[in-house]
Amino acid sequence: MLSLLEEIQFRDPVRARPELIYIEKLPAAAARRVSKLLPSLPNPDDSIRFLNRLIAEAPAAAREITEDKDALGYALTIFSYSRFLADAVIRYPEWLLEIAAARDLHRGFLAEQYEDLLNQSLPADGVPRAVDFALFRRKQLLRIVLRDILRFADLSETTEDLSNLADAILNFAWRAVRQELTKERRVPVDDQGNEMQFSVVALASWAAKNSTTAPTSTCCSSMPEKEAGVKNRRSPPTNFSVLARTA
Repeated sequence: MLSLLEEIQFRDPVRARPELIYIEKLPAAAARRVSKLLPSLPNPDDSIRFLNRLIAEAPAAAREITEDKDALGYALTIFSYSRFLADAVIRYPEWLLEIAAARDLHRGFLAEQYEDLLNQSLPADGVPRAVDFALFRRKQLLRIVLRDILRFADLSETTEDLSNLADAILNFAWRAVRQELTKERRVPVDDQGNEMQFSVVALASWAAKNSTTAPTSTCCSSMPEKEAGVKNRRSPPTNFSVLARTA
């Protein structure tokens, strides 16, 4: 392992030396794979440090990852590029194994596909919580970042991936909130008794394909021009209050 210290430009060679010792504990094929990949990574120090954390904190998953050359390559890459996602991989190593097993980094997902995946990831009762959205987003970001780093997607495709992911989470969250509010209150209607709709006008997908500027989105709701005042607390909620609370 001393030769790695000479071959690789570690940012902190003194700290890297003891970290490299743990590579000797890996299966021979995995150790050779790590030694081959490290010189090509921008931050080999973090790659080794997070790999050792993975082995220490999730030994069973680490064994599966090191036995799969694709999963090991993905892990070292993420460890080198993103500490945020490196922590996620250590906490949820099954995410990386699923990505490696799927072998579909060559394709992006549409918003509808992200919504299907989100629905499948929900608890049995199907009621989404904030943590469910956060974990789903982090898992999909792991895949999107790998597609970007490994050149499976160019800049416009990566931006579109992010836009589709945001659209899916927003659409799903909106439907869930609306469903809960209509149970608690009522379905908002206009003066003619027609059900009122809440519209999300998203420009992000168009911007991803046609501009280098940051994607933007605008939310608007369809409401009557005048709202009747609420005389007391027992009065039924107005359309505006239902839609405003949802937004």
